[in-house]
Parts: sequence; structure tokens; C-alpha cells
Amino acid sequence: MKKSIEIHQILNSDERIGCIQKWNTKQNYARRLQVLESRRLPRSTTKEYAHIMKLIHKEELVPSSINPYLKLLVQRQVDNSKLIEFGNKGGSTISVLTEALYCTDREGNEFQIAMFIQDESGVDHIWLKQKLDLFFYKLLTDTEFQEEVSSKLTYDKGRSDCFIQ
Repeated sequence: MKKSIEIHQILNSDERIGCIQKWNTKQNYARRLQVLESRRLPRSTTKEYAHIMKLIHKEELVPSSINPYLKLLVQRQVDNSKLIEFGNKGGSTISVLTEALYCTDREGNEFQIAMFIQDESGVDHIWLKQKLDLFFYKLLTDTEFQEEVSSKLTYDKGRSDCFIQ
């Protein structure tokens, strides 16, 4: 924490403003470079993400004394009549949209979902990010839509970039 504060103060001081200007350039944020960097980040699978959400949902990931703090980080307020509990965690990069969530509906059904969408061009990334919440809400509350999505995702030679547990 001390080191973080020290770095923050250095970067905010007038005499070091040149440091920020030197590195905060368009060339340093080129999309191509960010996509390459994204490819080198640690990886996981949608199945593993959904499993972690299941462990958080069932309060089995960390010791019981830590569960309330973990849930504060991922749980969201539910303001409709269909869900009683909802938690989510994103972790997108410039080229991969990532979302994992868990919920419990009014009937007591529990869901854990993870989805990765790769979009290296970035054309659809912003639009998808805005629509993802609507997609997940419909997926979690509409049984017919759940069946339609499940059949579409398993159609591609049994391969899926979305995992529903």
C-alpha cells in the first residue's frame, strides 16, 4: 500500500508529468499491441469459470469467515420478482469479452454461467458488452430461451464457448 501511494504521488507531481506524457501515447495503446498482450495473459475455460462461480454461490471457495466479504464483491442487488440472488464477475480484455455469474430463482433453481466471446477486431465488443446483461436476464428467466440457447451452443460439433452449470 505504501509503495502504491508513493508511485501515485510521483505520477501526480508536477515535476514528473513528463513521465505520464511519455508513456500515455496513442502508440502505446495501439489495438494490435493490446490484442497481442491479451493473448499472452493467463487463460482459463468457461467450465472452470462456471465452477468457481458455483463454489462462490455455495460458499465453498473460501473459509466461512471470508464468504461475506467475497459475496460483497460479486453479489448484486436483485430488483425483480424472478431472481432472489445474483452475483457476477467480468474480466474482459480488448479482444475477449468475459462474464461469469451465478443466481438463484424464486423456485430455488441455481445457475452458474460463464461466457467468453472472442472479438479481435473490436467491431462487436462494445455492442455485445451493452447487450450481455439483457441476454443473461432472458437466459435466466425464460425456459424456452434457455432451451434454444442450449441447442445452438451444443450444435457446433459439441463445442461451446458458453458453459452453463
